[in-house]
Amino acid sequence: MRRIDIEFVAGQVRVDGDKYTHYSIPKPLLDRYYENSLDIKGLEALGFAIYEAIFATDARRRALQEAMASNEALTLQIIADDAATHDIPFELINKDPELDPSAGFLLKNPKIRLLRQVQPRHIAWQPPNRPLRLLLILSMPLEYLKSHPLDPLHEVEKVRQHLSKWLRNGQIELEVELQPSLQRLGKRFGEKSYDIIHFSGHGMEGGYLVLEDDAEPEKAKAVGADDLAEVFARSGCRLIYLDSCEGAKGSEGLYPSLAYTLQKEMADTVVLANTASISDRGATESVSLFYKHLNASDIAEALSAIRSASDLGEWYKTVGFAPAGLRLFDDSRIPLAKGRRVKDFRFFRSDNYVYRYRWVRRAADMLEKERFMVLHGVGGAGKSVLANYLCQIFQDRFRRIHFVDLTLTTPTVENVAEKCEVSPEDFEDLQETLLVLDNADGTIIDDNGLLDKKWAAWLDSFKESNGNFVIFTSRLSIYYSRREKLPNHLHLGEYEEADIILLAQRIGMEPKDFFALIGALERRIGRHPMAVSIAIGHGLKPDSVAKVLEDNEFKKMEPFYRTHSDPAIRLAAALPWAMPLEDWQKLFALDTLEKIGRLALWRNDEDEERQIFGFLSAYLSEEERKEAAKALISKLLSIENFLAKLNALYLMEDTEAFLKLLLLLYEQEVPLAAIAQTVDIARIDAAAQELEHFGWDEESEAVLRNSLANLYSDLGKQEAAEALYKKA
Repeated sequence: MRRIDIEFVAGQVRVDGDKYTHYSIPKPLLDRYYENSLDIKGLEALGFAIYEAIFATDARRRALQEAMASNEALTLQIIADDAATHDIPFELINKDPELDPSAGFLLKNPKIRLLRQVQPRHIAWQPPNRPLRLLLILSMPLEYLKSHPLDPLHEVEKVRQHLSKWLRNGQIELEVELQPSLQRLGKRFGEKSYDIIHFSGHGMEGGYLVLEDDAEPEKAKAVGADDLAEVFARSGCRLIYLDSCEGAKGSEGLYPSLAYTLQKEMADTVVLANTASISDRGATESVSLFYKHLNASDIAEALSAIRSASDLGEWYKTVGFAPAGLRLFDDSRIPLAKGRRVKDFRFFRSDNYVYRYRWVRRAADMLEKERFMVLHGVGGAGKSVLANYLCQIFQDRFRRIHFVDLTLTTPTVENVAEKCEVSPEDFEDLQETLLVLDNADGTIIDDNGLLDKKWAAWLDSFKESNGNFVIFTSRLSIYYSRREKLPNHLHLGEYEEADIILLAQRIGMEPKDFFALIGALERRIGRHPMAVSIAIGHGLKPDSVAKVLEDNEFKKMEPFYRTHSDPAIRLAAALPWAMPLEDWQKLFALDTLEKIGRLALWRNDEDEERQIFGFLSAYLSEEERKEAAKALISKLLSIENFLAKLNALYLMEDTEAFLKLLLLLYEQEVPLAAIAQTVDIARIDAAAQELEHFGWDEESEAVLRNSLANLYSDLGKQEAAEALYKKA
């Protein structure tokens, strides 16, 4: 391997110890780089300015050319004690912007690498006499989830995928931290050392990471570089990967970057970070490529895998603070783990689903404080997918993991024990075991949600054993007795906005385009996870709603919901407008509302205004619909809230009553957009054609036609309005 040392001091640079020369890089180009507003030509221009600043003399250019001409790998080692110098994106160095980018950018050549150091220092590591310890810190405070959504769970999956050999051999012990406050990390690092710390979350220029607040975990707290360096130093780690925005960017010369501070304070630690904001997708791909090459003979080689990737648009943003020639980890020198772990589950995933961080984060709390939980949700809410993912993300906390689909076996304690490879006598005495009992409804609970007595007795014993945890999935709430509901239910409702944004990014679509394409589906069915997945599978076309309702998986749910819900509930699922809970209490008796809750039919039971999942209305016969509509319309009309009256308007089939209510809402200045969203203009047209058949006196008919003409005019249908004005 060949190496060129490039040293920066006080606005000057020297190469391999030659005489210092002054340099400057155009500030407008740097500013636009940090704004992410440079196109490829701008990046090339900035890269060329960096090249000219460093290789400013003929001798330096000849030395570079000679090194590039050899068959050996070449590492450019940037050395600068000044924090602001490390804000320069040296990785963009471009010898000739006239060339194709793959040839102009030096680091697109896999044999040319670049590393940074604060001070020249040799690192000599001895491998530990144990498996490597990798801690994945996933930081997404829930208050940040709506405004700054990220998909750290997808990143965990990618890390596991590319370290699968190490994990399979037990050479890496991977732990996941989902509750990262500064205090909690300090406690963790004080109790246990780690070799690799990987942070996935939000960062800010000037050395900040966004962690959870110690006192209020749902809130975000920006923690500065000095505090982070003090805590991370306790871990004794060899590698820190900051997969956040701007981890390697200072703040206008006032505060150094976090990567710089960590390298300065932890001189024997390698730090990887991003010089600017980076897309979720770009960050995850960079992480994947790096861990795929973790066993490389030189860390520069592992970083080169990112830089030379032809399909990675943000290849230049991930930078490394490390000395050239350093091998991070040699798997031939890492011992294999002792002892067998039983992991009886097959990890399944779908690109058309997204793992919902909010529920994974809540599950993390329960895993620490409780012994079981119930993933409770409507059919197709993604309960099994989430339970399976929890097995993956928390697998290193348990010695045994078993995922049992109760519909695929006789659901007795004895049979499930056999599937877990133990005798019935030993089943309740298992330790450090994570057990998923999937599809509890219809198998180990009755139609009212009551848990089978033998299973209740088993649960009492199993949860008392050391380190055990049980996850039930069910469409029904689960009860110990008629009056005692099992605690720890997590209600999985529809996707929230952050989930949809991440799903759009996952399939390579702009979120605003995705929201536009699922608009009809959202209004008719809701952001139902399985419905969205089916719609994606059909290409998100205009007939998505029909395709979803025709899908076999949706049809399979009909018998269950016909059995457990009455027609009034299923018709209420068609109502287009969410209403406050107090209005629902006027619409249905208390036992009916309790049934809606037991069946997890609310699209989101935490919202102040609620709706029932719309797909239930597809499970109505025409006769059931007509019968249920009479009582429902009457009750809706008695509620003062205009949303209830809009819902009544939607259900009305009597043309005369429909027109009267339509014009009443219009005269009460209900927003036109709300009216247009409730009833199709074609329906209004059809009703207008029947005015003369109502048998009203001429004066009343004239007033009605005039009001209807005003409505048409406001809706932009001038021609139809003029015709009605004339008739009036």
